[in-house]
Amino acid sequence: MPQKELSNQEKSLYYPRQQYLDLLRRNISHRKHTLLLAPRGMGKSMLVRQFFEAEKKDKSAALNRTFVYLDLARVSISPENFTQEFIGSVAHAVQRAKDTELLKYQDIDFLLQQNISADVKEILASIRNELQKIKPDQRLILTQAFACAEQLAKGYNKQLVIALDDAEELLGFDNYPQIRDSVQLFADATKKSSSVSYLLVSSFTSVMRKRFSQTLEVITLEALSAKETHQLAEKIVGKMDERVAVQLHHWCAGIPSVTVALAEKLVQAHINVKDVVSVQKIREVFAQEIASPESQIYRYAKEEFFIALTHARGASLLKSIVRVVALHDNLRLTEIARKVYRSGPVTKSLLDRLGEVDLIKKVNSTFEFHSPIVKNWCKTTAVC
Repeated sequence: MPQKELSNQEKSLYYPRQQYLDLLRRNISHRKHTLLLAPRGMGKSMLVRQFFEAEKKDKSAALNRTFVYLDLARVSISPENFTQEFIGSVAHAVQRAKDTELLKYQDIDFLLQQNISADVKEILASIRNELQKIKPDQRLILTQAFACAEQLAKGYNKQLVIALDDAEELLGFDNYPQIRDSVQLFADATKKSSSVSYLLVSSFTSVMRKRFSQTLEVITLEALSAKETHQLAEKIVGKMDERVAVQLHHWCAGIPSVTVALAEKLVQAHINVKDVVSVQKIREVFAQEIASPESQIYRYAKEEFFIALTHARGASLLKSIVRVVALHDNLRLTEIARKVYRSGPVTKSLLDRLGEVDLIKKVNSTFEFHSPIVKNWCKTTAVC
């Protein structure tokens, strides 16, 4: 899937992340498959775009490297359809075809007519034959898809860098009886890759770290420090009083997208950020934004909340747990259990589910939200 270049505005707004770019470059140079993790709004996709653009400008590296970006949230994740879309995207990239031709490349018959190596044609023919069966071997075609990427890279004498965004969608393959363990399938299919480096990108930090940390090198994109929040906000609002900047960092929790949204709102509201009196006004503007369905911060928190609940089981009772944790600070397991009228073991199981989808986390012996933004949204709205 072709990815648009960063706009000048995007380049100017996000803080320098050279250390992360260096880590990605190191891993790619050493043929290491990488898992890039961070909550939504942290700029993971933008970081990948920054990395791809920087590498393309490096003439020595760009000569034999091809970059492929595939957003799995926009791909049909059935094994059959994924296989065709994945191979098509890779072939489209290595042949440097026009963006408008991508759909054609997702047709195996079309690919077989292209000027490709005998090894690639053999793999494609095997996949096509399997797809024509009433019950194709889904594990086989997925394994063959990754093998095809390797052979395409070798055939064109390229080092492929394949970014799979929303990579948690790969876990959906576990629902197919022939597969069951998508992580092991991916590990087995890619462990001997010499011409392809994979970069998996995901917001589901807990479950992806748990499932992939043994097979991939994990890079975690951290929230902004107070200093970085200050620097980012000043690109939008101009010079800020240090105490105003501290307050803004507190409410934005170091999340770049929320910081940008609140800073832009301060400009629209004509708040004088050079004056310490504006400390209270920051809180008031944030409270208005988190409660307004039209605001970017409200939409961010709402989407974060419902994405998590969608991936957890038993949404109704989970909402009760979330409401309790939103309205009360530093509750222990026994206290939460009493408030939701459930036993300790049942409540712990529910909290574990919320932890797996990065909504609630345990801090020492108490429970808290992963994201203070989502907590404030839950307290403000009636959704819980």
